[in-house]
Amino acid sequence: MTPSAITQSSSPASAASAGATLSDLIVQSLTRHSSSEAFVAGDRRLTYAQVRDLVSQYMGALSRRGVGLGVGVTMLSPNTPESWIVQAATYLLGGRFTGLQALASVQDQIVVWSRRRDPS
Repeated sequence: MTPSAITQSSSPASAASAGATLSDLIVQSLTRHSSSEAFVAGDRRLTYAQVRDLVSQYMGALSRRGVGLGVGVTMLSPNTPESWIVQAATYLLGGRFTGLQALASVQDQIVVWSRRRDPS
């Protein structure tokens, strides 16, 4: 199914089940709603177009650091637009992302990290 066919779909569920990848959905959202607000964080407001530009910048930075197909990125961060942007950039590069919750205990972080490295 082509991206244009997905955007014309009647429901998000049918688009997701039609073979769209997470990367497809990220790109479609960032381009389809470019002038709308994507994030409101305190006094900060970011449009989808601004987020798209930031995702592109983060993709460049992550790529220069070796992030690509199958490479894992782990980030400890509060819930911010930047945490989503890094996650999206990682996915678009073909990488794997594991977000660590800033409010979790050290023991919780160790459990998540150890499962990330050894999924068995």
